[in-house]
Amino acid sequence: MENADNDIFSRLLLDWYDQHARDLPWRRLRTPYSTWISEVMLQQTQANTVIPYYEKFIHIFPDVQALSNSSLDEVLSHWAGLGYYSRAKNLKRGAEFFVQHHTGKIPCDRIALLEAPGIGPYIAGAILSMAYNQPEPAIDGNLIRVVSRLFALLIVPGASDAYRTVKSKLDKMIPIDRPGDFNEAMMDIGATICSPKSPSCEICPFSELCNAHLLGKETDFPLKKAPTKIRIEDRTIILMVRDNHILLRRRPEQGLLGGLYEFPSVTGHFDSKCAISLVSNEFGIHESQIASVETLENDSFKFSHLVWEMKALLIHLHPTDITSSPLLFRETQSMDESESRLNILSDTSFFCDIEQAAGLAFPTALKTYKNFMLKSFFEQKQ
Repeated sequence: MENADNDIFSRLLLDWYDQHARDLPWRRLRTPYSTWISEVMLQQTQANTVIPYYEKFIHIFPDVQALSNSSLDEVLSHWAGLGYYSRAKNLKRGAEFFVQHHTGKIPCDRIALLEAPGIGPYIAGAILSMAYNQPEPAIDGNLIRVVSRLFALLIVPGASDAYRTVKSKLDKMIPIDRPGDFNEAMMDIGATICSPKSPSCEICPFSELCNAHLLGKETDFPLKKAPTKIRIEDRTIILMVRDNHILLRRRPEQGLLGGLYEFPSVTGHFDSKCAISLVSNEFGIHESQIASVETLENDSFKFSHLVWEMKALLIHLHPTDITSSPLLFRETQSMDESESRLNILSDTSFFCDIEQAAGLAFPTALKTYKNFMLKSFFEQKQ
């Protein structure tokens, strides 16, 4: 493959793509904006999952100006369920940047694109090649895997030299006349054929050229990253209800799930027997203010580096015993790698009308408990 003619390679790839390209909504009408939105959504998320979110997002925010004019809460609410919420915040910030510095247009210059919040080499390459027909590779994990196998490259995804090595190969392969189709075809190969664990080499257009396949060692390339240690954290989620209002907080803008709404929680597992002392210590609520306590089903959620093992308590308060003043509560946070803990006073929480809470952006990690809250509320109204 090292000495194969790049024109032959591109022709094999594009002939395959012309017959087997996936029918995706952002490909039907390519614009710089649709490319930007779709490629951000596709980071860390499969295309089938992205499609309904993309179609709704583009309908509500049809252009850069509309996205810039929206509130962050509105953007996050339409992103809820996709995860990795920093992507949504960067889209909002990026739209504001394009309005402020480029009159609402997405520039066709690599340097200018890289100045925008949240746009790195991959997104810039995708916009330039797919929307502006410039010969720029869009290098993501799929392309690194495909190129690594084609050339049997001993590289580790994420390592500093992996990107440079793959880019040097792709710069020679990418055709001038169809650079966007080239990148999308390579992505489709990586997504549908050249999978990480079980590549379908028998239907790959490169099977006769692929060095890893000729060696019979497809899954040996690229080299594996060192496994990341996953931390498990026990948490107790508190659903505290007064009349038709529920206690919420908004997470700090920086850090895990930044800017999203959540039910307050504490580190550790507590059952209903501990509820009174728990809410007294964490919220300053007296036993006489509690009408009932119920234990909800357990749940768990895996982040990239962390697993929440969750128990949950539903606590109903007597309606006349709580003032409209906000409550303060503490959240235990990990402060360093040794996992020492420090209790810090968080932002004030607030009681929110449950119907209004339905439209707020909650993390997917709390989907089970949000759905319980809404189901209970609407069943009660019937």
